[in-house]
Amino acid sequence: MLTLVSTLAALGLGAVPPEPIVWYTCPVEPAGPVQRGGGMINDGWDGPGANATTLYWHIENYSNDLPAAQQRDAYIFVLATWASVVQIHFVEIAAPNWNRSIDFRWATGDHCAIEAAECGVAECAFDGPGGTVAHAGFPPGAASVCVNPMSESFAGNVHFDDAELYEQDVGNPGVSLMLVAAHEVGHSLGLIHDEGPGGPHIMRPTVSSADGMQAPSASDIAHLQQGYAAGIGSVTTLEDSGLWVNSAWPGASNGLAGNPFRTVSAAVAALPPQNDGITIHVLGGSYPGSLTIAVPCTITAEFGTARIGH
Repeated sequence: MLTLVSTLAALGLGAVPPEPIVWYTCPVEPAGPVQRGGGMINDGWDGPGANATTLYWHIENYSNDLPAAQQRDAYIFVLATWASVVQIHFVEIAAPNWNRSIDFRWATGDHCAIEAAECGVAECAFDGPGGTVAHAGFPPGAASVCVNPMSESFAGNVHFDDAELYEQDVGNPGVSLMLVAAHEVGHSLGLIHDEGPGGPHIMRPTVSSADGMQAPSASDIAHLQQGYAAGIGSVTTLEDSGLWVNSAWPGASNGLAGNPFRTVSAAVAALPPQNDGITIHVLGGSYPGSLTIAVPCTITAEFGTARIGH
């Protein structure tokens, strides 16, 4: 989590600050004594040892501070940054609150209504402009000062305080979404704060308004590779995978081929804004009635006959 020390209101509209605004890192700390030497809080998402693993990711909503496309690009870039040093494969899904998923969400104030694990914990509430700017959940089972123990519902999720002023990276008097997201996703993967030598680290306790996105430090990389296999992972977007539909599917849906939506309209409703073109794959089944498509997409029939409008 990152906290804002100097308030933007004190700058005056259009004013240039005499020195960078400084944000201090958050109460996303392990329970117990504060640890600031870096490292992994537990075994991460892959179990004991350093192994390859797959995680889902999902964008729940967007801030009005900057275009949705810039926010989406920032998340993809951040995930790709971590996937460039460990074998984690991040796969986008079209449904929130999925197991093993990093959900990105903007919220204000006490937002336990959208994250039940935070209810009744004062440290979890956002405090408006000039305070906490974001927080994230550690992998399941870890204990933090906000949630103890870390439940599956909150594990990995990243929340940004929408009362703060954000920019995609640097150039305006706001906090860099890329850098904050990279820091919080580091927590999502199990990294704790690092103020040791060899910085600046993505996981350092403080950043300023002059700081933009950076490559992981040698310390960031070494600590993450304690928990996951070294090497190259990947980031799969909905543009890559498409959204999948099968009216006969009996289980829960996240839009992937293994968990398809049951209606084409549900798939259309799940399309993220400002996407680069997403194919809706119809696996088969029966789709009675009429269907109106109001967003650009391609509908194809896969491995069978799709009957639409009979």
